[in-house]
Amino acid sequence: MTTATLKKKKKIKALVEKETSEKKLAKVYAALAPKPSVAAEPVGLPERLERAEQDFKAGRYMTGAEARAKLKAALKRRRAAKRKAA
Repeated sequence: MTTATLKKKKKIKALVEKETSEKKLAKVYAALAPKPSVAAEPVGLPERLERAEQDFKAGRYMTGAEARAKLKAALKRRRAAKRKAA
């Protein structure tokens, strides 16, 4: 560690030791605590995956080219709506 880093570390440590507010200390801990390396699973993901599996089994799916064409058309409509609204 560099000298500047050590000075910052000492200053932070002194401020934390002086602090008595439980809320502020919890916020400091949340900011400094290591974050989990694996992102949490988004809410509703299992349900969406199950629906996607059912759609696939029922034959409701698109090729890459169809998906690109559908996306381009949707973006084109969205841009046109934005231009119209502006």
